[in-house]
Amino acid sequence: MKCQNCGAEIGKGQFCQYCGSRISFDMRREQEQLNMAGCPSCGSSNVAFRREKEGEVTKRYKTGSVNQSVFVTTGICKDCGYTWQTDRSVNAVEKNNTVWWVLGWIFFFPAPVMILIWRKKNTWSTKVKILATAAFWVLFFFISARAKLTDVESKNNSSIGNNAQTNITEFDLMRDDDIEIKVGEKKSPGWVKVKVNKTSDFSIDDVVFISENTDIAEVNLTHTALSTYLYFEVIGVGAGETFIYVKSSDGSIYSEKIKVKVIGEINVNRLEIENSNQVFALGESRKLSVKFYPDNASNKEITWKSDDESVVRVDEKGNAYAVSGGSTNVTAISKNGITDTIKIDVDGTKRVMNLLTTYSRLDNNNIGDDWNYLITVNGDPVGKSFTISKNQTLNFYAKFIENDANPDIGDNSKLYKVSDIDFNKGFSVSMIINVAENSGDNSGMEASFLVIFNFAPK
Repeated sequence: MKCQNCGAEIGKGQFCQYCGSRISFDMRREQEQLNMAGCPSCGSSNVAFRREKEGEVTKRYKTGSVNQSVFVTTGICKDCGYTWQTDRSVNAVEKNNTVWWVLGWIFFFPAPVMILIWRKKNTWSTKVKILATAAFWVLFFFISARAKLTDVESKNNSSIGNNAQTNITEFDLMRDDDIEIKVGEKKSPGWVKVKVNKTSDFSIDDVVFISENTDIAEVNLTHTALSTYLYFEVIGVGAGETFIYVKSSDGSIYSEKIKVKVIGEINVNRLEIENSNQVFALGESRKLSVKFYPDNASNKEITWKSDDESVVRVDEKGNAYAVSGGSTNVTAISKNGITDTIKIDVDGTKRVMNLLTTYSRLDNNNIGDDWNYLITVNGDPVGKSFTISKNQTLNFYAKFIENDANPDIGDNSKLYKVSDIDFNKGFSVSMIINVAENSGDNSGMEASFLVIFNFAPK
């Protein structure tokens, strides 16, 4: 319950502990009625309420006029988040009916008055007693009729706020499709346009954002634009479905509802390492990939484990590196403990080498200045790496071609057998390619190129 003066949450005392205002009897009575009635949605008695003044009306009677305040009471369920409005009430602020009821009760039983007037000890004349009796009954009926009229009119106008005009005329949501988010996720799905009669009279306090179940989703105002464009965000709290909407603070204008579906965590129930039963060469690395079941699992984080890291090492990104010859098992482990395992064999007789190929010109003859070339190992164009085997014989070849209409061409090849030391430590192979000038003043002269193949273990 909130203090009607400062708005602070208050306890069960008679005074607000923040501003010292006395808590009215009407507020306590409304709180008790709400608790007894319970939430219309879930039936819980764990409810609170907000009582706000909507305005004042003036009621005129034959005996004078009375200024009356119109209040609206909003119930809030603390269990399911449902909000609803109770009947509006009208309270007199300048005059009230209490005095009339007190006087009415004093004369509710007129018998004592009649006894006082007509008893023998009363020395009034019979004429005076008749006049006094008539005056009493006229006053009694007047008081009773006045109190009854005021009470009836108050009840008839207890819902006067229902027809009260509001500055807000309509809410225009920029979307009407469902919102789908995950638990713990925040999403800003858009804005609501508030249509008003007068923009200068509009305040964001005139609008309330509502989630029908705050245990599933919450909705909050984030910022505004052009005064009446209100941007909001939805927060996923728990798995399930609920609706969000906006309403005017007086409860007279409501927007359409938007369905919010909050998805809980979807666990992995099966894993499959797609690169199964593989054979690596020494120094080779490959990226291991995993297929998840179901495919829309919430958490696809994987931890990798090698039974023997001296044979195969796997990093946190799933890159597997062959370290030495042998076999081992590699396992992928999901966040919720689901696993899959494959066997990886490393062939210790093969090694992936880094290959760096360079060439340079040895002569200073004026023969050609624009050359094309072809360099291969075992018939394959050279790249940045090459896989070799122990005791393998490699065939190196290089060809240089002058780039003109009558090109000069020269080539050379070389065989090389890989030793155990070469296999483990790396090695270099070099060869010279001579290209003879085929015509002109320099006919018979040669251009010489040195080609070097550098192999280094990864």
